[in-house]
Amino acid sequence: MVDPQTSSLRQSPRYTNEELIQHFVKGFTQGNPPSLSNSTLQTKALQQGVQLLAGHDAILTAYWQDPPLRAVVKHTTPYGELIKQALLAESFYPLSQTEQSQQYIYQYCNPPHGYYLNCTTAKELWRLSWGRGAGLRSGISLDLLVWGGRASRSHENWRSLQRIDCEQGNLKIKLLGGTFSVESSELVVWAKKQPLHSKTNEQRTRTRLRGYYRLQN
Repeated sequence: MVDPQTSSLRQSPRYTNEELIQHFVKGFTQGNPPSLSNSTLQTKALQQGVQLLAGHDAILTAYWQDPPLRAVVKHTTPYGELIKQALLAESFYPLSQTEQSQQYIYQYCNPPHGYYLNCTTAKELWRLSWGRGAGLRSGISLDLLVWGGRASRSHENWRSLQRIDCEQGNLKIKLLGGTFSVESSELVVWAKKQPLHSKTNEQRTRTRLRGYYRLQN
């Protein structure tokens, strides 16, 4: 008897790695991840989700049976950047990490009202904030917010940036009401205030789709 998933995989179009990742991510974020494969990547069904494999290595594990929708991504693989860009295009951001280094948990996130979202390394955020005088008052940034913790069902964790210090090779991000330390290469999610003359870009919301929690003000 032919396994249905194997049969489906064999019939997949000839996707490039980038195309396959984009199709997989789009399907997952809509609550219907497809079975796909090419010469290097393939999907594997789990009891409460699905994995994207490169050989025997799980580079993305998507969960949708137990909300909120989330994807665990291993950024140390050659596919990490492609996966990140595909998830960001669907408004999924790395809001927390697992205990393993460079393994992030992506969840759907809207920007605070009047802001737009960014996802960069901590080093890039440090460079942006270094020497900034405009937008600062009493050491508190008025136009930069940083995501400072794990996402939850009931609240978000945007906090105003105070400053970023370099200590023993790590960056210490000091926020209003808290501090956390990261390596310079770690990803940080932050929001920048829209200029007054600019129209805020409205991002897609999926409040009617099971598994989404709106992380916004």
